[in-house]
Amino acid sequence: MFFKGLNLLNRQQFEAAEVEFLTFLEQLKKSPSVKNQARFWYYGAFTADIEAMTMNNLGVIKMAQEQPGSASAYLQRALQIDQRYAKPHYNLAVMAGVAGDEDLARQHFQKALDLGYGGDTFDQFLQKIVVEYAKTYREK
Repeated sequence: MFFKGLNLLNRQQFEAAEVEFLTFLEQLKKSPSVKNQARFWYYGAFTADIEAMTMNNLGVIKMAQEQPGSASAYLQRALQIDQRYAKPHYNLAVMAGVAGDEDLARQHFQKALDLGYGGDTFDQFLQKIVVEYAKTYREK
């Protein structure tokens, strides 16, 4: 469900992706061992916590749907789950910049940089690997 949601997100099918991610979160609640099994796929790539990644992805969906309040709530939840996860800070920086809050944008962007994410070529490469893997989870 997670990778299917990611594939849908990358294809900008936001509503369907949201359903997959929310269903995945429900599965995590029912079966926490899924979280440990998923660590293999992401260990070392931004975060090892798939729940935090799911929250970040839901935040990205809400950003795309121009729902900043919901987006911020999901991104903050991702940071509560994994304080060292840089991508939610990067996304919060983008949101703050769009909203015209340059100070907050700088703070979040600096935090993302401090945690190792700056959107540079290597970060883009890692994201590309994830996107390509997610493509294997097409809708049936």
